[in-house]
Amino acid sequence: LFEFAEMWSQHSRKYQVYELQSRMEGLCTLKLWKSVVADVDGKGIKKFVDWFILLMLDGSQLNEFDSHPGVQYVTRDTAQLIHEVLNIEKTYGYDSQGFFDLLQRVGEEMGLLKLEDEQLDDAIPLTAVESMIHEFIIGFIKLMS
Repeated sequence: LFEFAEMWSQHSRKYQVYELQSRMEGLCTLKLWKSVVADVDGKGIKKFVDWFILLMLDGSQLNEFDSHPGVQYVTRDTAQLIHEVLNIEKTYGYDSQGFFDLLQRVGEEMGLLKLEDEQLDDAIPLTAVESMIHEFIIGFIKLMS
């Protein structure tokens, strides 16, 4: 955090107020991308997925249900946050509900969610979200390469 604050301070002296945020977003995106692809142990993508999920959970707990013991689920709120942060509607054309439905269908295809189970109406298997984020970062790496 201190390193980020120092970087912000240094760059705030270089750029006008109106361009600072976009410059910093670009710089942070580039630093993140470089750390993911340059990870010497080859686990950069996994580390990114884990970090992103932790960030999106925003202190929320993962849920488990009796109908699927040992499977962890995220809430609709987490899916909404992912939708906003990754700008899914603008980029892919899915509104928030469409994105949520898509993730639930992925969970159903994985055998981790039954759409008729009302207990799971507002839940998405964590595995489905991890898979989506994994593919997202792979696509981002290909785009940047």
